[in-house]
Amino acid sequence: MKKTDIELLGGTTEVAKLCGVKPSAVSMWFTPKERKGSGGIIPYKHAVKIAKTKIAQQKGWTIEYIVGE
Repeated sequence: MKKTDIELLGGTTEVAKLCGVKPSAVSMWFTPKERKGSGGIIPYKHAVKIAKTKIAQQKGWTIEYIVGE
């Protein structure tokens, strides 16, 4: 996952809301390890949520479509 993927999903704040973390946590995913970041590694549980959201957006699915309303 790239930083541009985060931007396509609405930016750091929106992804933080999606994942239930603070925006600073999302920023740390793209901070080099030398600066105490994760060096581009997104925690698995958050990566899955982000990937599912990105796929849904690419397919044009709405929340209503996903939950069957």
